[in-house]
Amino acid sequence: MFKILACFIILTTPHLEYEGQDVHASWRQQALQRIEHIRMKNFIVKVVNRNNEPVEGAKVVVRMRRHAFGFGSAVSSELLFENSTNARLYQQKLENLTGDFRSFNIVTIKNALKWLSWEDDNAYGTKEQARYVVEWFVQRHIKVRGHNLLWPNWDYMPADLQARHFDRTFLVNRIKNHIFDEAGYSGLKGNIAEWDVLNEINQNTDLEQAMGSKSIYADCLKWAALADPHARLTLNENDILTNGGMDDISLDLLRSTLVEMLQARAPLQGLGMQSHMGANFTPPERLLKIFDKFSDLGLAISITEYDAVGADEAIAADYMRDILIAAYSHPSVFNFIMWGFWDSTHWKEDSPLFRKDWSLKPSGQVFIDTIFEQWWTDEKGSTDSNGLFTGRGYVGDYDISVSFHDQTATSSHTLENDSSFILRLDTDQTMLKLPSAFRLEQNYPNPFNQSTTMHYYLPNPVHVTLELYDLVGRKVDTFVDQQQAAGRHSIQINGSNLANGIYYVHMTSGALRCIKKVALIK
Repeated sequence: MFKILACFIILTTPHLEYEGQDVHASWRQQALQRIEHIRMKNFIVKVVNRNNEPVEGAKVVVRMRRHAFGFGSAVSSELLFENSTNARLYQQKLENLTGDFRSFNIVTIKNALKWLSWEDDNAYGTKEQARYVVEWFVQRHIKVRGHNLLWPNWDYMPADLQARHFDRTFLVNRIKNHIFDEAGYSGLKGNIAEWDVLNEINQNTDLEQAMGSKSIYADCLKWAALADPHARLTLNENDILTNGGMDDISLDLLRSTLVEMLQARAPLQGLGMQSHMGANFTPPERLLKIFDKFSDLGLAISITEYDAVGADEAIAADYMRDILIAAYSHPSVFNFIMWGFWDSTHWKEDSPLFRKDWSLKPSGQVFIDTIFEQWWTDEKGSTDSNGLFTGRGYVGDYDISVSFHDQTATSSHTLENDSSFILRLDTDQTMLKLPSAFRLEQNYPNPFNQSTTMHYYLPNPVHVTLELYDLVGRKVDTFVDQQQAAGRHSIQINGSNLANGIYYVHMTSGALRCIKKVALIK
């Protein structure tokens, strides 16, 4: 069955480095309980034969393929075009992080889609190379975040915008044309799952000052929605979860900016919280309170740029565990994305997962163990007498396979709510081991009100008849009158058109006969 949520690796240190780190912290137990409630769902696999009869004893394997929640990293797309040993290892990790071909299910293109890079083929590649990178990930079922369409600092926009900062009409048209050009570019449009349309607008005010207000930001979101109606449109901001989470001025400014955009009917759908922690870790309970502060806005919250530069490796491992738990336990959070996973391509050469020699850091081990072991579902078993196999799994995509004698069936499904999945086998048989006798079981429920079910067993393929008689011996209904395969079968008796009373079900085949009494009480 599913793994117990509390079984997490706890990397202890001689003293606490952030509030809530203690192995017995109450916030963590509460968060784990929330995870079980909001990130796990019940499933039922029903196996039937070609006659839609339940198959007992079929072997069922339920294997998770990927989470619905996004766990990923920013990526250096230029390495997809290199053929060095490190570039090949980098590509391998993108497809096979765990060693058994499980990996990130979402990535952020770190630099190639920024405005300056988009218009400079010598920076991080051409537009066609950017398209290739996006399609490379999509083909591997890895969602892509585009970063970013507008970073409103003159240093991060083409030089002609600053040169003509006094010309508001020019600025509007230049920005609008860029958004339509990039977000609407063939191969990007429809393939970018989420766009950081706006990046760090509260701390970069060059454009706001040139335009005289922030109103252009709502327009940017509207243009992006027209350019690519399929992408989730996000504002990505820093200084939200960092610095102990106590920068209330930045938090209040951000909230008022978001409210202003939403009131302007901007199609804003997501909020990115960067989370460059450094060694000053924000307590997990404070993270949860900040998530709460923005949750009523209805935006999909993502941690978009997590790292812990300069932190002690053991402390960073504990915090990796706790920030994952905090994020995954909050219903408004949809993604956890690191700002790189290998030191050699990290902006500060200190990523959360791998050192330069590709050795795994303690926080990297926690990341892999938590996501791909603790929060992973692989189940197997056999169907019961009703053809059912039940379980509970983390929401995400699954492959389900069943086998019965020489018959197999497979299908892929998404578990997002309590769900039932039906797999059909090309056989007439209903039991792994054929019954030894001709037998009719008592109905259930009995007495019954509207309907009841009866099971019967045939040791050999025979012509069988099942009929319903009233108390004086008059035939009321015929349920079955045909040749049937050996195995377990069932009928349903509908009492809606029958009077209250005692009835008898007769099952006959040649000289063989079984009779059961049933009671209808409305």
